[in-house]
Amino acid sequence: MKDEGLRPAIEAYIEASAEQLEAIDRRLREALKDSGPILVWGAGQLALKLLAQTSLGKAEIEAFIDGNPIHHGKTIRGVPVLAPEQIRHRPRPILITTTLHEKEIVDRIAAMGLTHRVMTLGDPPATGGAA
Repeated sequence: MKDEGLRPAIEAYIEASAEQLEAIDRRLREALKDSGPILVWGAGQLALKLLAQTSLGKAEIEAFIDGNPIHHGKTIRGVPVLAPEQIRHRPRPILITTTLHEKEIVDRIAAMGLTHRVMTLGDPPATGGAA
């Protein structure tokens, strides 16, 4: 049968995805421990998945930040989505919930002159605040 190899590949993908999500959740639990209110940079699909399936859903989120104007003015779980420029006077730690644009966002935070603590889903950022 043509699709014989497909099932093991799909099962391997699902297992790897679950392991990756668990690793991210471990990182989130550590990063969010004793953090108080946070800002979440990213209002896309990964942020929504993390809210639903990880400890991020239990975090005290003051606002979401997104560079895409289509999200500005909306809410996620009753929490506002703001433009990056709107967080200058919100001295909360920032959790970046994207892996694809993580470096660009860390660089943008630094270029904006923000001194917010920056937390990422992967390794600690090279610039910006401490993870």
